[in-house]
Amino acid sequence: MSTASCAEILEAIAEMMRMQLQHAPDRRLRFEMRVGLNLLNILQREEALGHQAAAAEGASLHALLEASADSDLDACRAQL
Repeated sequence: MSTASCAEILEAIAEMMRMQLQHAPDRRLRFEMRVGLNLLNILQREEALGHQAAAAEGASLHALLEASADSDLDACRAQL
């Protein structure tokens, strides 16, 4: 038995919401579902690219601050 990845779960939720959005009778509900879908899109991008972005940010900050290799990203951010 395999478990779904975070990306697969987010996509399943987004697809379910897209299907429900098509049949939502209420304007307010459609608006709230669009907001929810936008938030899911943000989470999907973060899941897909977050690790790469954090690694690139860390490398840039280490070079900029001439920080030691064992300095973590939060410590580098705090130095700014």
